[in-house]
Amino acid sequence: MAGAIKPVQEEYKNTLKEISGVLFDQNLDISPELVMNLEAAGQHVANMAQDFKSVAATVGPVVAPALELVGTALGFAADNA
Repeated sequence: MAGAIKPVQEEYKNTLKEISGVLFDQNLDISPELVMNLEAAGQHVANMAQDFKSVAATVGPVVAPALELVGTALGFAADNA
């Protein structure tokens, strides 16, 4: 039985080594590259939020009245159907 699961154990061990190499440096401190990548990802998310706010501020004044008009038209159509 032990021989049958040996390949799975080796693959699991190798995978854990790869993961730990990404997360930690040789002193088992958090990898500086990981920190840098997480900071970059966080900045991208913050930038996307700012971009979304800018788009919403630009499109909002046009979309809100248009949606109101569509709602009125649908109501009129439903009343006269």
